[in-house]
Amino acid sequence: MAERNSKSIGFTERLRLNAEQGFSALFLVMGGLYMAILLLQAREILEGIFSGDMGSGKLLLMGIVIGALSWLQWRYRHVVYPMHRKLKAID
Repeated sequence: MAERNSKSIGFTERLRLNAEQGFSALFLVMGGLYMAILLLQAREILEGIFSGDMGSGKLLLMGIVIGALSWLQWRYRHVVYPMHRKLKAID
């Protein structure tokens, strides 16, 4: 019976790692697109905030939070996704 090298990972582990990497990239792209839309609508949102519309303020706050969370899950993906955590422990 051959010993498995601790650095090598099997097919299913690699598939799971790639899926987690794909999800983290997808969430990063979605957050980036949301921030781009927020920037394109910045004038209308700011006009709404200065006119007293509470919905515009909530929209701005929600957009900033979505962008921050998408960046944070990308930055700390080794904490969020188990396969990244496992590979970080091996290294």
